[in-house]
Amino acid sequence: MNSLTNSPGCLLDTPQGAREYLAALEETNVDAVVFAVQSGDLAQDHILETIELFGSEVIPEFKGRQPHHELWRKTQLADSSHSVYSSL
Repeated sequence: MNSLTNSPGCLLDTPQGAREYLAALEETNVDAVVFAVQSGDLAQDHILETIELFGSEVIPEFKGRQPHHELWRKTQLADSSHSVYSSL
């Protein structure tokens, strides 16, 4: 993971770096992340550009694998007596 920051749980990188970071999380079955770009003194046009890049260059790589993950998750939760919410 070649993130530009060393803070655990924080990602500041290119779309390719974001895909690599999220793929590493995916391998550990992490299936939800918080995407927060509207922090600090960022200009709105930079925030919107980040959201656009994430949607067009990062999400598509993972979206196609969602059915496989849903099956894995269903198997993992089969014996759970508690309801689990997932909105991916």
